[in-house]
Amino acid sequence: MGLRLLFGASPNPSIWSDLSEILCDLCNQVSRCSLWNATNTPTLESPHQAAYVRSPIYLSADLPIALARDMTVQVASDDCPYTDIYLDNFICCFLDTEKAIWAGSQINLLILYLVGRPMLPAEPAMRDDLLAFDKTLAEGTPEEIKMVLGWKINTRLLLLSLPSDK
Repeated sequence: MGLRLLFGASPNPSIWSDLSEILCDLCNQVSRCSLWNATNTPTLESPHQAAYVRSPIYLSADLPIALARDMTVQVASDDCPYTDIYLDNFICCFLDTEKAIWAGSQINLLILYLVGRPMLPAEPAMRDDLLAFDKTLAEGTPEEIKMVLGWKINTRLLLLSLPSDK
């Protein structure tokens, strides 16, 4: 029963954190599944997708894209979206390609919807949707500048900074 409660329900933060790590791993696995794509499964998405995720927001094209420095270590990479998690904050990064935008903007919503299981009319234990609607509206749109856990990340200029109010 405890796993059906939301993050804010006591004593659930630690239990939810354990579950959210599993959800994060599932996001990364499904986003790398070749069978899940815009061509073969265009409607396999959360019913909240259209209402809560908008088209990407870009900075001015006049602003140059910063060049990355060479890495001191080799990191395995691919062109699939990558999700990480901190407690109940899903953080998804993806390339600016049509395929990656399609998958990256919906993987977290899809997994939360599937794990939360749609409510049935005769549900024995009523509960809220797992999706935080206000938070999704505020943070779910792909952007070149994002606030992530209080940090301002500018992916065009490759800058990490604290916002002015911090």
